[in-house]
Amino acid sequence: MTVKASTFWGDFTSRSDSSGFGDKARAVAAHRKVEEFVNAFTRDEYIIEFAPQGTRHIAYTVFDKKRIFITPSPLTDPSLSLEDMADILSGLACHETSHTRYGVETSYLTREVFGLNSNAHMLSNLLDDIRIERKFVADYPGFASIFRAPMDYVGNRNCTGVPISHGDVAVRATRYDTYTDWSQTDPDERQWWLDWADRNWDRESKDAYVAAIREGLAYLQSLSQKQQQAAKDAMKQAQPTGDADDADAGEPGDGMGQSEEPSMSGAGANDDSADNTGQSGGQSNESSDANSESPGQSGGQSAGGSPDTFDEEQPLSAGACAGSAIDANDSHEKRVDNQALSEVANSAIIIERMTYTTEDGDRVLPKVNNQKHNVGIAPNNNIASIVRNAFMRSRSGNDNEQRFNKSGTLDERSLHRIAYGETNLFTRKSAPSPQRITLWLLCDNSGSMQGDRLKQTEQLAAAIAQATLPMQTIKCQVWSWSGVNGNVASLNWKTGMPLTQFARMRANGGTPDAPIIGWASENITKQCGNSTPVIIMLSDGMGSSNLQDRVAKARKRGVKVYSVALASDLGEDYQRLVYGKGNYITCNGPVDTIARPLANMIARLATL
Repeated sequence: MTVKASTFWGDFTSRSDSSGFGDKARAVAAHRKVEEFVNAFTRDEYIIEFAPQGTRHIAYTVFDKKRIFITPSPLTDPSLSLEDMADILSGLACHETSHTRYGVETSYLTREVFGLNSNAHMLSNLLDDIRIERKFVADYPGFASIFRAPMDYVGNRNCTGVPISHGDVAVRATRYDTYTDWSQTDPDERQWWLDWADRNWDRESKDAYVAAIREGLAYLQSLSQKQQQAAKDAMKQAQPTGDADDADAGEPGDGMGQSEEPSMSGAGANDDSADNTGQSGGQSNESSDANSESPGQSGGQSAGGSPDTFDEEQPLSAGACAGSAIDANDSHEKRVDNQALSEVANSAIIIERMTYTTEDGDRVLPKVNNQKHNVGIAPNNNIASIVRNAFMRSRSGNDNEQRFNKSGTLDERSLHRIAYGETNLFTRKSAPSPQRITLWLLCDNSGSMQGDRLKQTEQLAAAIAQATLPMQTIKCQVWSWSGVNGNVASLNWKTGMPLTQFARMRANGGTPDAPIIGWASENITKQCGNSTPVIIMLSDGMGSSNLQDRVAKARKRGVKVYSVALASDLGEDYQRLVYGKGNYITCNGPVDTIARPLANMIARLATL
């Protein structure tokens, strides 16, 4: 006998709704119920969050961050009853939980073989959606109908029109066949995807699974080539006889005839709007990134960014019902790269034209270091390794409890799992969680930094940046500064950009250290949120006489300020006076010599 998920929601579905739709109390209650479903079925501990308003994805799982995101939009839909809301959210929760139970290995396999090819991940996700839900139903037959409500929710709202691309046809045929208007679509193309899904959804061996993805990619490519050839033929027919150069006739300009949408490159995860089993042709589940809010370009692909390809001349997006199918572990760095580079490009337009005035009246021109021929910086790997280990071993915080163990202290919050045959009901204490840090490196680019001193500063800053890359709790920015026609601070790199985009520095001008500290301390506090703001000043000389006052003001504002003296002429007495004992280190020779002291300083700051 099957059961409706809403029967497990108790008071949520039985109480009256006198406060109207969008009630915050309802959202809190719904989040708790979704969390209970995930905790009951997952084999690992995942944090459950409602996806931000306006996000493109109905639901998605970020494996590397152990997070499941689910849209709260059903809670504000006046056409739905409380029971409908409960059924939809429960189905989404179980779909994403199924990815954590049955889909991690195939996700890693797809990334390993196909890299960031968006179409490969879309096809992998289609097969995974079918497989994981059927496995879930096999393990819990009482919940055989749990995926029907979210399937209907997505299909009836987003997938009733005509498919807009070849990728969209693949998604619609295998996931939303009964909802789709097929009147203007080639029936053979639709049938091909139905047959493809039937043949391949249960492939267990790695070779067979990869072969299935390659088969789908080859078919997409053949469709793209036919479309391009049709465009060429149309141009030839439209060309007036004898008027144009035959050599140029029929060449589609700027990709004419290719898919109009950019490839979906994924916002982060097994992006799914979970759907249902029971469809013919392997359409038991929905496409992994269906989105009810904003069909079109994936949220992870920055506007104007170049889509990644593997073996296709032109990627084909899956369209409104599928979005991106790339999973969270498919290079978190790459997805954030696009976003960060777009942010930097956009910010360049704004801040290049604006001078910032600090509370003390100092004027600073913040800008983006956009060098045309950017070859990146080679970080000092020895320092990067030592500093990374310092970050890893430095722990603080209170969320140091690991749940869902098979031994340890009995967790009363997990007792409901007994009803589902689960035995991992215990908690254990673990190493405490890392402190969240917003880190700014302020690199002196004054005239005295010419030559090896500037080169070592670049390597040191790049090494620290590299050390922060695997640390999800640390967001880093590298700024170079000097006094050239005023006080200038240039953004050279930020978390999310590849190190190959670390912009070169140029030494000239004066040393306006106090104005820069004032500007940085005011602005870092606006960005840090609930993380700890930290500034490390890298300089080789004394600049403004009031630097001590600015450092004191920054600390009063809650910013941790440290110094790396890049020359011995910044003596101990001056460093101690300005920054205080234990808050500075001095580099008197090769930059390698400060690796250990720097790591020790970072270990201390990470525990504050």
